[in-house]
Amino acid sequence: MGYSVLKVMFGAPVVSSVVCSIVKKPQQRLFFLRQLRKFNLPQELLIQFYSAIIESVLCTSITVWFGSATKSDIRRLQRTVRTAERIIGAPLPTLQDLYSSRVRKRADDNLVMEGDSVTLDSDTEMKDGVRILWLFGPETTLITGINKRPKGITVYDDVLDGRFRDRLKLDDQTGSLTITNTTTEHTGDYKLQINSVIKRFSLTVFTRLPVPIISNTSHCSSSSCSLVCSSVVNVSHVTLSWYAGMSVLSSISASDLSISLSLPLEVEYQDKNPYSCVLTNPISNQTTHLDINTLCHTCADSVHCCGPTEAVIRLVLSALVGVATVIILVYDIRSRRAERDQAHIHTSGSIEI
Repeated sequence: MGYSVLKVMFGAPVVSSVVCSIVKKPQQRLFFLRQLRKFNLPQELLIQFYSAIIESVLCTSITVWFGSATKSDIRRLQRTVRTAERIIGAPLPTLQDLYSSRVRKRADDNLVMEGDSVTLDSDTEMKDGVRILWLFGPETTLITGINKRPKGITVYDDVLDGRFRDRLKLDDQTGSLTITNTTTEHTGDYKLQINSVIKRFSLTVFTRLPVPIISNTSHCSSSSCSLVCSSVVNVSHVTLSWYAGMSVLSSISASDLSISLSLPLEVEYQDKNPYSCVLTNPISNQTTHLDINTLCHTCADSVHCCGPTEAVIRLVLSALVGVATVIILVYDIRSRRAERDQAHIHTSGSIEI
């Protein structure tokens, strides 16, 4: 769903760089697996160690990148699996097996944006004597149900402070549940009970992402520009990243709510790469492209690069020069008047004689 969005956005070149970064750790951790084998640990414990320490790294975001990985990328990672098989002496799941199992697992995980509608499919057909109950949350609160005989749908949308009020639609033919105008309060586990059979669903509702902001944090510089990309988010499981073209330069992730993320970047003025800052969660992304000509200026090109202290000093000096100029003008005018008065007095005295 959202993972396919990321896959299409980043493509094979980025996937290859992701595989390159993933493959290093499992290869390093094979050393510890060999040491444990030398100590004659039981095969079962070796498999547990492999699953927890090596396989978990190989499967990092596998539902995102596996579909776009090249055969060469898969072979590089699969070599690690085959090496582990030889050390342990037992067959291990291939990457294709791991990918398939996680895709099947995610089939019951529903990811939607806030305000969207989502349908939890019962995958059944209503028959006589069938009773369906939908329950929500850790306390399995009953939110709606249907009986085929006597036929009737009951909705308990006032429970849990009315978070489901006017949002639940139950299909009387299949028992599938549709939640409209979803909010983050609808995130959680849902349980479908069909007579004595129980199915479980998971729903995650994501708040819409804000657009990241790129700002200049540097003073005058003749060669480079210091930037920071920031975003204040009120959602969980987000990643803020700098890209040069399609290559990831740096990234930072957060799982907490209401946290401020920021990521610095130093760019040379002559650098012609297209830079962008991307904020992502599992189903959406927001991108801000860097306009280096607008944000970054050399000291020779712009007076705006001067710091506030220097600007104040320049203002004070300008004021002092202005005051000094006025004083000189006043003094000059007064001096000329005095000279004229003195000349006038001298002339008057000569006439009287």
